[in-house]
Amino acid sequence: MLYCVFFFFKQKTAYEMLRSLVGSEMCIRDSIRTIFSKEGKEITSIFMAEIGGMNSLSPLYTAALLGLPLIDADTMGRAYPEVQMCSHFIQGVKAVPSTCSDEKGNVDQLMTTETDNVKEVETFLRNFAIAHGLFVGVSFAPITKQQILEKTIHFSLSRAWRLGKSILEARHNMTSPLDAIQARENGKLAFQGKLTYLFRHEQGGFTKGVMHLEGFDQYVGKKVRIDFQNENLILADLLPGDEQNPEGKRGEVYAVVPDLICLVDNENYQPILTEDLRFGLRVSVILIPSAPMMETPQALEVVGPKCFGYPDVVHKRIGGFVAQHLSLIHI
Repeated sequence: MLYCVFFFFKQKTAYEMLRSLVGSEMCIRDSIRTIFSKEGKEITSIFMAEIGGMNSLSPLYTAALLGLPLIDADTMGRAYPEVQMCSHFIQGVKAVPSTCSDEKGNVDQLMTTETDNVKEVETFLRNFAIAHGLFVGVSFAPITKQQILEKTIHFSLSRAWRLGKSILEARHNMTSPLDAIQARENGKLAFQGKLTYLFRHEQGGFTKGVMHLEGFDQYVGKKVRIDFQNENLILADLLPGDEQNPEGKRGEVYAVVPDLICLVDNENYQPILTEDLRFGLRVSVILIPSAPMMETPQALEVVGPKCFGYPDVVHKRIGGFVAQHLSLIHI
């Protein structure tokens, strides 16, 4: 049996993407059908590249659109910005043939050149995505059942559902959703503050930038910075004098990729994506341990701090990952 993995290259807000759902279905449908044609074999299921943003939702309606089962697994255990950061590619699974289709359903690009360098595939597809509005569906070479069992992170959809359920139950019971998040994911509350500075720009098909937070409650008098590239990368002290300087030096580092640095809105306890950042937001910063598969020496060469421009930062585990052992289909 063959399983097809896909995700979006996108640079749209959640609102813009909701308006483009019909187009996004065409992106994925066309890219997967191209893989069907190229491989000449039946693809029996699909699964997601990452359990993050629209890439965790689009597989649901795409599976329904194509009449295929959806596998409860992903290749990141979170979201990363680049293709080579998928767990199965890190472990040597081939990425080609790969195909890319735009939201209008009338453009298709296929990469068939054999290469062991998945970064080359990322560059090829990213350039295509930039040229076509940064909203395209991408499908990669199908993988086998055994590869899914050995080289992916299991029950990712179930994990996300259970986390959301914990938050809803906490709100219903009038208990702390922040405590519920930490309990569910073995997370740690690292900071609470107001967003006082934001520098954000588009570069190479990514949203990059830095935010500064000024603490309140138990964090009064303290300031931190978070750098991001689509996703949050590093949480560190903000040094005095660098309050309006996106290139300022970092102080003590509290967390760095591959661990998750999550921003939660203090009013409604919803997650805050980097495209939703705005001045004055009051947020809590929760750290969640990454999947062990993404913390091996081999994986850190691809998803660790130095891959994002922090060669002087060493990743230190913030806690144990809460593994999932049961899919929602058994509940």
